Amino acid sequence: MSTSRSRDSDPREDTALERLRTRTDELELIISSLTIFALFSLPGWLYDRFADSYTHLSTGFAIAGLIVATLITGICYLLGACFVVHLMARAYWVGLIGLRIAFPEGIDWHRTKNLGPLTREHYRASLPTQSELIHSTDRFASSLFAVISMLTLYTLWFGGLVVISMVAAGLVGARFGVTNTAMGFGFLGLVVLFAGVPLLVYLLDAQVAARVRALAESRAYGALVSGLRRISAIAYPRRLILPVQLTLQSN
Repeated sequence: MSTSRSRDSDPREDTALERLRTRTDELELIISSLTIFALFSLPGWLYDRFADSYTHLSTGFAIAGLIVATLITGICYLLGACFVVHLMARAYWVGLIGLRIAFPEGIDWHRTKNLGPLTREHYRASLPTQSELIHSTDRFASSLFAVISMLTLYTLWFGGLVVISMVAAGLVGARFGVTNTAMGFGFLGLVVLFAGVPLLVYLLDAQVAARVRALAESRAYGALVSGLRRISAIAYPRRLILPVQLTLQSN
């Protein structure tokens, strides 16, 4: 058994996590509620700040600011809608637990004769049990919460990189009288960082190295892929994204 597998299945850690699990549902509801309020409030606040400073910005900065504000607004509303779905899933989960406590035997099929014999047998064979439905809803809500929380944090990271890059490019360009050109190069650099480098890593590793064994064993080729992967990690922080992504993909 590998070291990572042994570490993931440590009984003492599993016991500690099980104790924490009994409290995470309340924390999920609190965090979701606060985050929904923040996400739906941020666009209005952002446009107010942008309107206050719009007339003092150069053309390039005004365009960049409008693009960033529009992008962040769309992301905020999208993530806010996802958190609303999470709250609804958790509310349904709480209702299922309440039904399980009130009616521990579940559905009394002998008292559902109004369905008809064929429909009743179909539902009886196809519907999950109370425990299965509770566990599946809990798993869905927890998975959704992990994904949208990760996306929310990544949005902050993404927005910070975009703002810093565009402002830096604008300042350098303004010093030489080529603000728009510099911001165009800054945008091109972001496209390369967020799309070009990750795509190149995928092609060199998952496509080329997977087919050519000699390249996979080459130190120089491995160093090239490793260097590109480090650059890609600037745009996509591995410790933030990969634990959630790979856990859900592999399960």
